[in-house]
Amino acid sequence: MYYFFHEVFIILIILLVITKKLKIYQIITIWGIFIILYINTIKALKLVIYVIASGVISKNKKHLSIMIQNTYRNIFHFTDNFHMLPHGNTIIVANHPHNPIDYMAYKMLPKKVAIVAGGLHSLVNWTNNEDEHIFYNLYKSKNTKELKYKIKQKIKEMSILVFIENHKLIPLNYDGRKIAKLRTGIFHIAKELDIPITPLVIDRIHQSYGSIHQQPFRMVVGETFSVVDTKLSVSHTYKFMSDQKKLMEARKFI
Repeated sequence: MYYFFHEVFIILIILLVITKKLKIYQIITIWGIFIILYINTIKALKLVIYVIASGVISKNKKHLSIMIQNTYRNIFHFTDNFHMLPHGNTIIVANHPHNPIDYMAYKMLPKKVAIVAGGLHSLVNWTNNEDEHIFYNLYKSKNTKELKYKIKQKIKEMSILVFIENHKLIPLNYDGRKIAKLRTGIFHIAKELDIPITPLVIDRIHQSYGSIHQQPFRMVVGETFSVVDTKLSVSHTYKFMSDQKKLMEARKFI
């Protein structure tokens, strides 16, 4: 997930080597061009560094949400349909983040949520207050009972966010353009606890050689529903997420 900035660091190293023996005006010109081309990437990297630093030092993460929201709206043309979110608490099921910036997009939600995390412990700790996450053992074969109990308690206080793409089936060269097969456990839990589900599709950031271009970034909320038939609910959610992802990709640079 952190590969997102590796190209920028490689280019930085190359520029440092190249500009060592150049004249001042040449150095200024080259670095000026670099800043112009990579200004959005620099802003995004600044946000990641700030989140990590603040997350480690500060226990109150409220100011991080504000900074994340400001950065998103500053870098991207951000659009949403958050009016579709229900007033009551719900389990929000979303596609898996593609990189650190995509991951922080859920902080744009105008709703307090607890994120379910099995393998993103550091990022969750950095971006959330202590009561805004549910940790479970990702590598434990039978963790449904543990997760069910924690969700049952937490849903009384706030909504819950789950990234439901099956990470085991996501290839190493995954670029966020399609929706992978969904995990079904959360649908079974929602049915047993009678908690409504709300689908959410999060856009991805397109970049070329580490440069983030000006682009739209969308978050689309689907209709909230109760799980009656698990298989049908999973199929319905997958179709919605897949269709919305295709639309996002088709309209990315229109």
